[in-house]
Amino acid sequence: SGNAASAVSFDVRSPSNKFRGSSDTYLDLLEPVGSDSSSTSNGETASSSPLTNIMRQAIPYIPPNLRGPLSSLTEDEFIPMRDLFTSPAVSFAYERGWRQNFATAGFPGPDAESQMAMDYFAPVVARVPSNETSVMVDMSCATGLFTRRFALSEKYGRVLGCDYSPSML
Repeated sequence: SGNAASAVSFDVRSPSNKFRGSSDTYLDLLEPVGSDSSSTSNGETASSSPLTNIMRQAIPYIPPNLRGPLSSLTEDEFIPMRDLFTSPAVSFAYERGWRQNFATAGFPGPDAESQMAMDYFAPVVARVPSNETSVMVDMSCATGLFTRRFALSEKYGRVLGCDYSPSML
């Protein structure tokens, strides 16, 4: 097992942007880091104003109906459904109430649903050569409700959970 104290930093470049992250936090693919300005360890650019930096950090705590008008103070565009899920309150409530209400809509529950997903992927996983490691990627994993079940099943060599909302992770 690896040393949890040694985090790895990542810089990912596309033709038009550079993204930054760390193995002990996340890789932020929503906020490009300016390639022509220096940046800090949390991805803020040195050329950003202090007000812009404060607003970016405070946005998850601002009620959604006020975020649109306040977004004019930063360069960020407010997108209601995307930005709703950046709120730590929504992340907290996701597993502790909202997700449980899926049962009233006929969903069988997280345990049965994750088993259904694992059964669905079983034929593909069975084809992975024994000398290779299978990887399960849970895109839009939210709080990792299913990601944790995939990892605990030990059916996959590696399980990755990805979500655009840091508060969900």
